[in-house]
Amino acid sequence: MTKKMETIAEKREYSFLNDGKRMIGAYWTMKSDVTFEAREKLLPWQARGLMYTSTGYGKKIPTSKQLFILGRWRRVYCDVFSNSGVCYVIVDGQEINVDDCNMEVTR
Repeated sequence: MTKKMETIAEKREYSFLNDGKRMIGAYWTMKSDVTFEAREKLLPWQARGLMYTSTGYGKKIPTSKQLFILGRWRRVYCDVFSNSGVCYVIVDGQEINVDDCNMEVTR
């Protein structure tokens, strides 16, 4: 799994103090020089103009975008809190952060 992931993403580790406790972890982010074919594919509730949550905030909110990564289409999800969001795709059970620089829209 890791070798495939390393072709498209970089693992970034972090460490910081929070209330005197050391917080250590890692996350994946898409390489900036890698782009993927993107398409718009609405879910049924999106086609009806509805939102995933009543507030628009939440974790793992499905977007209307999909990226073609490692041989298959993958939905882009977004965690939205306090008017800020982080978008990601899930590859081999790992969340990989993406942004519009990684999306190559085809018509």
